[in-house]
Amino acid sequence: KIRGQLPDAEVAARRRIEVAEPTDLMLDRAAAWLTLAEIQEARDLGGEAASARVAALALFREKGYRSALAHLGEP
Repeated sequence: KIRGQLPDAEVAARRRIEVAEPTDLMLDRAAAWLTLAEIQEARDLGGEAASARVAALALFREKGYRSALAHLGEP
């Protein structure tokens, strides 16, 4: 049943990105991209999920948010 809700969750995650991207709230932007990556992984959209994860990691790195990077297994 949850799998059937994933397309709607992806639409909501993309909308969150649209709202967050024009702002200077980098952590919110990164979290939005990470959420999209997690949803896409659950939908077996590996390539798209990887791209969204890269976007999130880039924002975490730019902000210097090392604890988030460590939590995600990134150096």
